[in-house]
Amino acid sequence: MTISRHNIFIIILSLGFLFLIGHTTQAQAQDTQNFTLPLDCTLNQDCWIANYLDVDKTDGAQDFNCGPRSYDTHKGTDFAITDRLAMEKEVNAVAAADGTIMRFRDGQDDWPPIMTEEIQEAQLALFDANKGCGNGVFIDHGNGWKGIYCHLKKGSINVKKGQKVKAGDKIGLVGQSGFAQFPHIHLGLYHNDKIIDPFSGKTADEGCSKPDDINPLWDQSLHIEYDPVVFYAAGFKNGAPDFDSIKIDATSAHSYPADIKALTFWFALYGINDGDMIDVEIRDPYDLVFARQEIVQKGNKIRQFYFTGKKINRPLKAGEYHATATLTRMQGGIAPIRRKISRTLRIEDASQSENTHQ
Repeated sequence: MTISRHNIFIIILSLGFLFLIGHTTQAQAQDTQNFTLPLDCTLNQDCWIANYLDVDKTDGAQDFNCGPRSYDTHKGTDFAITDRLAMEKEVNAVAAADGTIMRFRDGQDDWPPIMTEEIQEAQLALFDANKGCGNGVFIDHGNGWKGIYCHLKKGSINVKKGQKVKAGDKIGLVGQSGFAQFPHIHLGLYHNDKIIDPFSGKTADEGCSKPDDINPLWDQSLHIEYDPVVFYAAGFKNGAPDFDSIKIDATSAHSYPADIKALTFWFALYGINDGDMIDVEIRDPYDLVFARQEIVQKGNKIRQFYFTGKKINRPLKAGEYHATATLTRMQGGIAPIRRKISRTLRIEDASQSENTHQ
């Protein structure tokens, strides 16, 4: 059986949640709760939202803001870290609010960083066994509120059933267990056993909302806002980048010797849409264009990689090279959305090349 990467994205996690969800006392409609991030990071600096809750009751997918940043039947919010290296260095998964540990599951292996057909088949087997959440923790946050925390790193869960936790307390480490193509935490929130979108405060079956018709559940001090598209990594490479390797280590080179054979600039995004335009440019130490490319995105993608650059047949000019990728999304009469990411690289002259980072 052949499963595409696209199909893996749309596989639901709901069956993986069934082992965790229990009956709660009916809460009053006015019961509210504030939540913090479910991992120890700074949003849009070393972690990013990869997927929002799907509020579309049809076969399609739609986030609370009526955008496409979800996939069919997705039951929560995915907070991703940069790469597998960050996962190995350890990022804490934490309780998003005070509560009591109800259940947990540990012992599932974290998948290798590169997806293969065999791994995808094994993930389907987990799904069939109701273990799509991977290593997970289920917390009773009180007043009918519950939270499920999925894809934790194998062997990292450090809480016990019945244990009291405070918001921000460590419950494990970010991992890649269960249905997970990259290291992240899936946070699913429930009130009286109905899934709630923390960005709107509404149930998943209420559909998307206008900006003035939402009641976010996030702690206001976090300033968590919806972002329709986000750059999350970028860097330079000596030659064409290997995106499988970048998924493992997205570190950018800081300098290269002048005699490299090619120079490229790569970047990665979450939430790119069909028709998005990206202008990519590398400028040399004299502010002259070294390489430039215009890209028009085909199809909506949860995660996308691109690069531009050129081969070199003579030593490069020494000095700083600046690269920028600028995304523009036209919105038909509304101000366009623009996002940008930039990086700087130093090309060393021959006398300094022995100390360069490659």
